[in-house]
Amino acid sequence: LHSQPVLGHDHHGANMNFDTGEPIDGVLKAHIALMSISFGILFPIGLVLGLRKNRWHVPVQSVGGIIAIIGFILGHAHGGRAFHENAHSKFSWFMLWLLAGQLAAGIYLKLHTERRFNDRLRPFIKIAHKYMAITMVISTYVQVLLGVVAWLGYCYDGYFGQCLAHLIMGSSFLAYGVWLLLLVRLATPWLARFGRSPELYDSIMIMVWGLFNTFTEHGFVEEAHGWSHKDLQHTSLGVIWFCGGLLSTYMLRKSGPSERSLFPAIILIFTGCAMGSHEQDSEFSTQVHFVFGLSLGLAGFTRCVEIMLITTGLIKTDRKEPNPFQYIPVFFLCHSGMMFMSGNRENVKAMIGIGIDIGTFSLGYLSITFLLFFYAYFLMQLFS
Repeated sequence: LHSQPVLGHDHHGANMNFDTGEPIDGVLKAHIALMSISFGILFPIGLVLGLRKNRWHVPVQSVGGIIAIIGFILGHAHGGRAFHENAHSKFSWFMLWLLAGQLAAGIYLKLHTERRFNDRLRPFIKIAHKYMAITMVISTYVQVLLGVVAWLGYCYDGYFGQCLAHLIMGSSFLAYGVWLLLLVRLATPWLARFGRSPELYDSIMIMVWGLFNTFTEHGFVEEAHGWSHKDLQHTSLGVIWFCGGLLSTYMLRKSGPSERSLFPAIILIFTGCAMGSHEQDSEFSTQVHFVFGLSLGLAGFTRCVEIMLITTGLIKTDRKEPNPFQYIPVFFLCHSGMMFMSGNRENVKAMIGIGIDIGTFSLGYLSITFLLFFYAYFLMQLFS
């Protein structure tokens, strides 16, 4: 998220003071708007249309590509506020080359060269085109996040480690929520074909993530000086995730789609309880973590209720449309991820300085969660 100053670009100067009052000029605003339209709206919709083999796939992707190129140029031509060299500007080059590869593969496929000669490359380019599009959606989320960090000037100096932890863990809960939404909306035939319990995949992810967290929460990014209560709690949560995930994975290793497990949901409940009582440097930060823990605990509790309703036959999984209750755990998971990302120390200090109370703060991030949930649901609805 941060690097040493590089003086190669004047508009990315080494000014470390992000409160100079310099305005965001019109060129930079246009860059933000165009990139949001192309990468945030058109490319994901184009991906879904391509998977459905819809005739609008090529026009949507083409318009998105043109807008993205214009936005990229504007991002390196703005005046106004100067930005320190950052990961957002560096990652943009990866995004540019990914976009170029995606468009080149799309043009190649559109030429239908197999009609004129034996095209042995086409099957491989078709696969590459599909997975580059999926990578583009994930990379877009990362780039937007890095853009917000660059705009706000977060994650520099001594704040890097805790900022990175909040962004990664919050994004993980958000991704978990989107994964559950995908299972609820689209994946029932896929699960039946593979003959596995839905919680098996949850358990494997929880186990792997717990193992990663156990060894990265203390002294992995920054040099550690002793063990604080936060280090101990974060590491112990990693241990719980690994042990609980291992248990659930082993129990479900031979289970079919109809066999379910409550252990992934129970792990979420205990994690939410622990984070809800997590002591922080300020009262506001403690309240933010309480709301995060409450949402995560509710996600686990409602997931338990959902599974019990399914196993008792009160919710039918063979219906075309999911039961409305099945969206509740998904939403709480997404909201917990947004709240955890918002709880980094610099953001909390900024909110305290502005004078925003915890109620307004929570409602604001609740609104963002509704928008993200709407967009994910819209894309899956478009696919189905």
